[in-house]
Amino acid sequence: MNLSLQWLKNSLVDFFRVAPGRLRYVDGLRAISIFLVMIGHVKFFFSLQGVMGSGTPSRVLGPIKGDYGVDVFFTISGILIGSIVFSALRKGTFSFRGFYTRRFLRLAPAYYATLLVLLLLPKHPLLTNQHDNYLYNFLYLSNFPPLLGQFMGWSWSLSIEEQFYLAFPALAAVLVRTKRAWVPWLVVVWAGAGVAWLFVLLAIQGLAPSDTRPEGVQTFANHIYASTMYRSSGICCGLLVACAMVFEDSFFARVTRRVIGFRNVLVIISSIVLAGTFLPISILPTLGSSSIAYCGVSHVMVSAAVAAMALSMHFGKARALKGFLSARFFSPFAKLSYSLYLLHPIVFVMLTELFVQRAFARTDRSIWSLVGLSVAASVGSAMLMYLFIEKPVLDLRGTARDSSKPAPPAVPMPEPR
Repeated sequence: MNLSLQWLKNSLVDFFRVAPGRLRYVDGLRAISIFLVMIGHVKFFFSLQGVMGSGTPSRVLGPIKGDYGVDVFFTISGILIGSIVFSALRKGTFSFRGFYTRRFLRLAPAYYATLLVLLLLPKHPLLTNQHDNYLYNFLYLSNFPPLLGQFMGWSWSLSIEEQFYLAFPALAAVLVRTKRAWVPWLVVVWAGAGVAWLFVLLAIQGLAPSDTRPEGVQTFANHIYASTMYRSSGICCGLLVACAMVFEDSFFARVTRRVIGFRNVLVIISSIVLAGTFLPISILPTLGSSSIAYCGVSHVMVSAAVAAMALSMHFGKARALKGFLSARFFSPFAKLSYSLYLLHPIVFVMLTELFVQRAFARTDRSIWSLVGLSVAASVGSAMLMYLFIEKPVLDLRGTARDSSKPAPPAVPMPEPR
């Protein structure tokens, strides 16, 4: 018993400690990302169960577009994994076996534990819309079925990341060893191809870019929104940051530093882009802020803006923003972000279901209380998963390194999601 208590105490101390060498502003971005996603799902699940209403909670949370939190996650993922892969390839220490083993150990235990929980729970249309599709989740192909017909509808982004990183290391290995100077420019081409693929998919589905019809939006959500090629543009934005960080002597990095040095121009442009995306105004007036093409392009715009801000912070600009995102407050939530992403929809649905069954009055106070309780319960559940599933595996991940024991990346990185 004493050993168990000591282990728990050590785990909690380690959880609240900020390890040296971490890019703390990336932790801040990650924490804000999961907050955005949770706000989006509060609105989604509460509204579907008739809880949100039209009171103060709806007016306060309504303008916040939480689905853009996933685009910030994509950018972060590109920064972290890109830096790790590019740095190891540059040093000649990259191991495919080590990379894929470590990715599996980082993501699979908590992911499959969540799938098991969903399989054991009674069927619920808001959680497991199509119970027969769970095999797609086990194979990280959950974005292949229509979005509204997936078994675990919020796992599509995890599948996209795994599919991308299944192919990325091999491509990176060939390019870094043969045409290193081409790497950032080919990433730019890939990102542009992803945006172009968005419009190809719109044409395949017979949708006009300016379409705002409910049936058009549903088709977009089902067959385009979770496309790997299209959404990989967001990951590519993060890869460009990694290129500038690791290949500091490249022409691309020199150009990037020069642009950043011009009166914080990237931060200013990024702020305008983010304002135009999160607020109900249109940067692309020919499309309209409610059109499906604007929605599609805006996701890439968010990733590009976050990548530009990350570059500015990395190269010594945007000090106030970097200081804010580096606050210790964000670190625990950043560590919990993966478990939070997996578990919070389950907690939200269960608590709102209880709220409806008990027929509580739908007042502002009761709804805000439900929001607070849902968030707190999600954080508590994520903490348990982190301590008893994620953390033990993270402690073992060092044994997954190959025998060559590669040196740390040139750019110190926090643990990738």
